[in-house]
Amino acid sequence: MYRAFAFLLAFFITVVSFAQNIVQNPGFELYSQCPPFLDNLAFCNGWKKPTSATTDYFNSCDSIYVGVPGNHCGYQQASGGNAYAGFMTYEGNWPDYREYLMGHLLNMVAGQYYKVSIKVSLAGNYAYATDGISILLTVDSFYIGNVAVLPQSPQIDFSDYGPVTDTTNWVTLTDTFYADSAYNLITIGCFKEDNLLDMDTVYGQWPEAYYFIDDVEIVPVTLGVAEHEKEKNAPVIYPHPVATSATMTFSNRDKEPFTFRLYDVQGREVMYITDIRTDHIIIDRSALSSGIFFYRLGSDRIRYVGKLMVE
Repeated sequence: MYRAFAFLLAFFITVVSFAQNIVQNPGFELYSQCPPFLDNLAFCNGWKKPTSATTDYFNSCDSIYVGVPGNHCGYQQASGGNAYAGFMTYEGNWPDYREYLMGHLLNMVAGQYYKVSIKVSLAGNYAYATDGISILLTVDSFYIGNVAVLPQSPQIDFSDYGPVTDTTNWVTLTDTFYADSAYNLITIGCFKEDNLLDMDTVYGQWPEAYYFIDDVEIVPVTLGVAEHEKEKNAPVIYPHPVATSATMTFSNRDKEPFTFRLYDVQGREVMYITDIRTDHIIIDRSALSSGIFFYRLGSDRIRYVGKLMVE
């Protein structure tokens, strides 16, 4: 269902003329040194590890261990060019082990909609596939000296695609994002703990899930006709700004299960309501500080994003 929705959404969104990808080195082509072994993302210009886990960089300049197309993790041609990166979303012998990659953004504009997409392919030597691949956008860089699941809540979550099991082709994961801040950095990885993962068993030998990644893209978009129609039916919040509590009303004629997520300006999830089958929710601000928040509300077919102001 989500794949069909994503396709229709992409069809009705018009990309701003001459829109430029704001991700630096999005195809991992530029590098300072040919990677000699695993745990080498630092050799890829503009990318680094935000944790102490062993995120990898693959380039055709190497012919054996971290090469392209053949390498230690599997076999995959680059989506374009001669390089890609790789990260682990599950480690069967190390609970909640995760690998992430952090890159730089240029000139994100607050208040603008963006189309966000990545291409991933499951590495063929691994026995599992998972969901949970997500993107966290932040203003400031950070580094956490462990290998656990990052505590932040990502703004873009591709979990609705389910576990990506294709080891032959590149699978494009895409979503739209409303920039509530001028973010400078993008962090990609799996933000779900092991007990929350949706997992499939595949044919590899090693008890982990590992993905190659290429063509990271964030481009500004302007909404087309279908999206403007959706905006006419966008949720209504009253009273707004929120002083003590407010009611958010929205269209849900088919009583679909909606999910509501609220994030602060640092991208941290501060409110989560699931299995909403009515056409309204009550937002209690008692646990919220004053300021601007960013919400995501929707089902498999419908998705809204917007701002929430708290006095």
